[in-house]
Amino acid sequence: MLRRAVLLVAAGLLAAAPSLLLATEKPAEEAKPVHATQLAPGITWEGQQYPGVDKKGRVFILRTDTLQVYPVDDQELGEPRALEGAQLGNPDPVLDAAMDEHGDWVILEGFQPRWFHAGEEEALPLPPWLPSSVSLLDGHPVVTVFPFPMGKRGRRDTAPRVLEYDGERWSVSVDSSLKRPTTPDERMQMHQREATRVYVDSDDTLWVAHKYRYKLDHYSAAGRELLSLEADGAEVEHQKETKLEDRRLLLEEERARYSRPETARIQVNSALPVIRALAEGRDGRLYLLVRPKAGGLALDRLDTVQGVLHRVGITAESPGAVSMVAGADGLYLVPYNGNDRRWLLSWEALNDADWRTLDGVDGLAPAIPAEQARR
Repeated sequence: MLRRAVLLVAAGLLAAAPSLLLATEKPAEEAKPVHATQLAPGITWEGQQYPGVDKKGRVFILRTDTLQVYPVDDQELGEPRALEGAQLGNPDPVLDAAMDEHGDWVILEGFQPRWFHAGEEEALPLPPWLPSSVSLLDGHPVVTVFPFPMGKRGRRDTAPRVLEYDGERWSVSVDSSLKRPTTPDERMQMHQREATRVYVDSDDTLWVAHKYRYKLDHYSAAGRELLSLEADGAEVEHQKETKLEDRRLLLEEERARYSRPETARIQVNSALPVIRALAEGRDGRLYLLVRPKAGGLALDRLDTVQGVLHRVGITAESPGAVSMVAGADGLYLVPYNGNDRRWLLSWEALNDADWRTLDGVDGLAPAIPAEQARR
């Protein structure tokens, strides 16, 4: 039980048709969806935002253009505080961000992680491989990476899955056998199959979720595989050609924001997103925000003790990328853009929801017994 050269791609910034359909006793999307409460609009802005949650379940939202952190109080944004030592200048887009239970933040600005520890920014070296998502493990930054070397430092034939910063250097936390692609087409195919996001639970174990197919891996803090889950037919599916021009235009806008836009190469990613976000609930289960084939958003609930995966539809909407955290009163869904609607799924509503069991899922049994995983 849970308790405790640069390549620029459109990584789910636009709404996309879903790519996953699992067999169920009755289609989950036919069940009554969970009502999502829209948070008071309050302060909004044009630009990215990311949520965080502390050990008391209090939720915060990071405004990335000013690097201010707003507390969420009674479903409204309170007075912000700025991250200390934050240098704004002409920042690159923030592609990911995470806060740990102590209030420390790590953000992925362009492809450079930045770490705000104990109220001050700590300088981080550039990772040897292209980072794709960030989190904090036992107080130190971790990143998932693409198998694209950064500068002259990524000289291995195969890339790791996760890197951890130990205070002095980046080292391999979770290894992999991913080989470096050599052509633009190979790089895009690799991105579509292997783009991941990392989530650290309250036991300081790592969950690595694939973005464009239903695959979820669970590792100990030492990088030992605990579980690997994959759904039937969870292969990469693609958006229609007629909609790709919108993504290209979006990427042109994003590239213009980089401090060195000439180094950002555009490739339009046609893959449809599947796992949108994940968070450990206050009940010890892992919740995954997904886009089912029927459209809209759905919530999957993974119970590793019972070895079962459930799904329920939700009424929340998001036009593009979205993050999720588990607060004291429910799951908060925070979209990529600060002008879009923020949502709350209360624990009461989730407890009373019409959850449906998902079949056709491989790997629900742990890879190793729980008692061995703790050694």
